[in-house]
Amino acid sequence: MTTVTHRVGQAGIPFRVQFVDAHTDAPIDVSTATVREIRLRGPVGPTLVRTAVAGALPSEIEYVTQAGDLSQAGDWRIQGFVSGPGFAWPSDIGHFAVEHNL
Repeated sequence: MTTVTHRVGQAGIPFRVQFVDAHTDAPIDVSTATVREIRLRGPVGPTLVRTAVAGALPSEIEYVTQAGDLSQAGDWRIQGFVSGPGFAWPSDIGHFAVEHNL
């Protein structure tokens, strides 16, 4: 098993969020969403809201980190949000770690 390590200040990391039905775990098609956001929250400070794009699957959205996004070491949370004609859904909340550089 490979462990992915994220570092403070690292840019170019693709984060993908998948939307699934809470009762059946089946993927939810969000390809018609007109609003796609990835929300990132570090150990301290405000939630970063970033515009995402459609992912490779109809149930996914994606955001690639930019310089300054991962500004703190520690435990981070990630959540997607989509809305469109007749729907507005948050995804489950995921967790990942960001480590200091030497």
